[in-house]
Amino acid sequence: MKLGIIGLPLSGRSTTFEALTRQGGETAARGEDRLAVVRVPDERVDRLSRMFEPQKTIYAQVEYFLAGPGSQKKEANPWLPVKDCDALILVVRNHGPIRHPVADFHTVNQELILSDLVQVEKRLERIEQDHRRGKKLNADEQALLIECRKRLESETPLRHCPELADAKPLRGFALLTAKPMLVVFNNEESDLQMPEIGELAAGETCLTLRAKIEQELARMSPEEAAEFLKEYRIGDSAMDRVIRLSYEVMGL
Repeated sequence: MKLGIIGLPLSGRSTTFEALTRQGGETAARGEDRLAVVRVPDERVDRLSRMFEPQKTIYAQVEYFLAGPGSQKKEANPWLPVKDCDALILVVRNHGPIRHPVADFHTVNQELILSDLVQVEKRLERIEQDHRRGKKLNADEQALLIECRKRLESETPLRHCPELADAKPLRGFALLTAKPMLVVFNNEESDLQMPEIGELAAGETCLTLRAKIEQELARMSPEEAAEFLKEYRIGDSAMDRVIRLSYEVMGL
C-alpha cells in the first residue's frame, strides 16, 4: 500500500512525512522525491509471534511518498507524481496567525477535480476521434467517462461515487479524486481541536495532528517518548493513527 502525502505550500507536508517515517521507517531518497517504507504495528502479530516463536516475524508494510519540488516542477500538472499511489493523505494547514483550513482543503480538492476532468475530456475526445476513423466503440468505457465528467463538473470527487471509483474499465486512468483520501489538519502545538469544517466533514475521513510535536516524538527514545506523550496528552503516535485511518479509508 502506497500513500502519497499532498498539500499546499507551508501546510506541513514534509514535517508530517518526518513524523510518520522516523519511527521505525527506512527513508530512501529518489531524486528529489522521498519514499519511506514503514512497518505496520500490529498487536495481533506480536501476540502470535510470542506464542509460536517463529524464526522470523513478518509485518505488513506501508509506503509513504512525498513528491519533491523538483519532480512537481517537471510536470505540467503538479499532482501527477502521486498518480501511482493507492491513496492520498492531504495535509491542511491549521496553525499560524493566518489560517484558512476549509478554503485550503477546497483549493486542493478543486485542483484534483480539474486534473481529472482534463484527463477525462481528453480520453472522450480520443474515443470520438477513433470512432470516426472506424474503430470499434467501447460503449462501456465511454458511458463511464461521461458519468465521470458529469460528477466532476458538479465538483463531486469520484471517491464519493463508488460505482465509478471502483469501475474496472477506469482503473488504468488512476484518476486522483477516485483514490481514497485521508484529510489531516496540522494544528498548533497547543491545539487539540478539529477546526470548524462544516459540510467538509460529510463523506471525508479527517483527523488532527500536531506535526511538529510528532516529529520531535519520532526522534526520541522509547522512554522519552512515553513521558512526552503523557505531557502533551497524546494517546498514540501519529503513525499508528494515520495507518489505522488509512486502512479504514481503503476498506482494509
